[in-house]
Amino acid sequence: QEHKIDRLNIRLRKSLQQTDYKLNPFTIFTVGMTMNIIEAISDAIEVVADYILVLLTSANVM
Repeated sequence: QEHKIDRLNIRLRKSLQQTDYKLNPFTIFTVGMTMNIIEAISDAIEVVADYILVLLTSANVM
């Protein structure tokens, strides 16, 4: 699932770069930072999910 978010993030960034928007630079900066935050959250969720799987696997082995 996180890989889908990565691909969507890349497509969205490419689309934003190719579109001629008449926006305030601060707005563009804010959108970019928001996308970075969403990407960081999805990465963190993936790490936690992997950790939970390791814990569950370890509990089943014992």
